[in-house]
Amino acid sequence: MDQDQFSLQETKLVVEEKNALLLQSAGPTPQIISIKQQLEQDGKNKLGSVAKEVLTVLLADLSSFGNGLILGYSAIALPQLQHPDSWLPVDEDEASWIASLSALSSALGCILVGFLMDQFGRKRTLQMQCVPTFIGWILIALSSNVLTLYAGRLLTGLGGGMVDCTIQVYISEITTPILRNYLASTPSLVFSMGMLVVYVMGASHLQWNVVAATCASVPLLHFLVMHFLPESPVWLRAKGKHTLADQAMRWLNKRSDDSNCFRAQDTTDTTSAWESLVSKHSRRPLLVMLVFFFFQQFCGMNAVIFYAVQIFQSADSGVLSSNQSAVVIGVARLIVICLSCVILSKIGRRPVSIISGVGMSVSMITLGTIMQLQETPSLAVSLTCMTGFIAFNTFGFLVIPWVMLGELLPEKCRGLASGLITCIVYIFIFTVVKSYPYMLALLGESLVFLIFGTISIIGTTFVYFFLPETKGKTLLEIEHSFRK
Repeated sequence: MDQDQFSLQETKLVVEEKNALLLQSAGPTPQIISIKQQLEQDGKNKLGSVAKEVLTVLLADLSSFGNGLILGYSAIALPQLQHPDSWLPVDEDEASWIASLSALSSALGCILVGFLMDQFGRKRTLQMQCVPTFIGWILIALSSNVLTLYAGRLLTGLGGGMVDCTIQVYISEITTPILRNYLASTPSLVFSMGMLVVYVMGASHLQWNVVAATCASVPLLHFLVMHFLPESPVWLRAKGKHTLADQAMRWLNKRSDDSNCFRAQDTTDTTSAWESLVSKHSRRPLLVMLVFFFFQQFCGMNAVIFYAVQIFQSADSGVLSSNQSAVVIGVARLIVICLSCVILSKIGRRPVSIISGVGMSVSMITLGTIMQLQETPSLAVSLTCMTGFIAFNTFGFLVIPWVMLGELLPEKCRGLASGLITCIVYIFIFTVVKSYPYMLALLGESLVFLIFGTISIIGTTFVYFFLPETKGKTLLEIEHSFRK
């Protein structure tokens, strides 16, 4: 009986082997060939799409690199201008205006950008900002008096204010949800690179006017690069330019019927941008973003950025000069933001923001307490606490509000609302940067840093209770979540 079973199994194996050989000799069926070719083509298209999205985002991010130069410039220029041997001397009040005027004009740029984005598109708006930025840098480089410096800072700020919300909206509309988790934070990464570059130029003892002339090349390059990049398919479809939208999708190696992956717009919605802005569905995301940005700015982030060199000049001298200490902060900021780009795609916006807020609070309260106990702390202590504050701030509170600016706002009013919010943010920046020297004179460094630490604690509490999670969600899913 066992032999019969063995013989039967052996016969079945022989038959199956022969059948396999017959199929192999006959070759694959047309259906199998078609499926295989389609899979191979889809794989190639997907890889090409990823490459095009990454390339487009990185080239567009040149605008954020330029913003990093603008915001970091005062940190290296003011010590030179206030030096006793300066050929263009400025007093404390003039220095505070030079530091803060760019933020004031950035608010105007943000008001303009909402209209420009909706009227002319995301790509053209990014090109338009290059014009005032380039002229501003040239004016600063050629300045022979303080008024010309003011004019240059106002123009660079005007151009810079047109960047932040535009680049975030542009990235959110040309990338898939998965890639957006990684690429949405690249503007902050490139912004930090710009700040580091300007700090390095200051540490290299380049004159402030030479630095300005060098910075003028960035908006010129960015204007040329943007000419070769596609417009947002979302904006094109919203304007009824379906042929151009399909061309943009093909440029990104996407099929035209994939555009729904990017679009957050409800095609049955006929409300205008202003009507959408004041609707009850828009109020909550608008309020969340405004409050989040309030805590981002009033925790002292830009006070440290704009006055980094002066902060270290007030400490005891050590191994590093004040300019070199600013470079250390720039390097730490860059490293942490690289880490943040990866972590954001893994654990989401909320946990990263909470960790960031706790770290900022500890760093600032520690520095303020040490300054209460020691009138002049060592450079090592100041550098450690400031680097910790910058690192934790960059890890979350610096990056995430800008990432979410392109995610939370409804598509119908995204351009208008992001411009309005960014305008208010720059008013926050102007208020903090302009008032910082007067706060120091009135309250002293230790109390100012303790106030910054306390605000960081309150901001962290707000994030814990009110900030929604957007990781891995499409723009349409995020918008619908606020309609429930």
